This record gives sequence, C-alpha cells and structure tokens, in this order.
Amino acid sequence: MCEGRDIKGMYAKARRGEIKDFTGIDDPYEPPLAPEITLNTVTHTPEENAHLILQELIHRGFVRAPLTASTRNGSSSVAYASAHMTP
Repeated sequence: MCEGRDIKGMYAKARRGEIKDFTGIDDPYEPPLAPEITLNTVTHTPEENAHLILQELIHRGFVRAPLTASTRNGSSSVAYASAHMTP
C-alpha cells in the first residue's frame, strides 16, 4: 500500500539498492503490539485522520479543546470522533 502511494520514489530507490534498511523492502515491517490509535488511510481522508488524531490528543489532555460558546458556559460539547483507540 505505501509503495503504491510513494510519490517521491523512495521505494524504487530502495529496490535498486540505493537506500539500505528501508522498512518493507530489506528491513521487515514490525507492526506495534498495542497501538494507541489505528487510522484507516483507505476509507478516511488525511483531513479526517488528522481530526481523529487531534480529538484523541484532546481526549488524553495533550491538547486543549478550542473554546466554543457551550464550553465557555461551563458545559462541554466536544464530540470525540470514533477511532480504534487504546486507553
């Protein structure tokens, strides 16, 4: 999948031997055992995935949610996007 999207030609260079230890070519891909978030890059746009990441960062307290009219009044209306996230 990544090789098909490679607009810079990095995979082609790795296949020609110009780049060594390239993940997926001569260095095996090792999927994480317990990913904190999983994004689907086939069914979601980059913008949608960016939104999912931002919502997860807000949910975990790494980023403050933007103030809206309802959050200024003491109630929160932040809706967390659905993604596969591990607590």
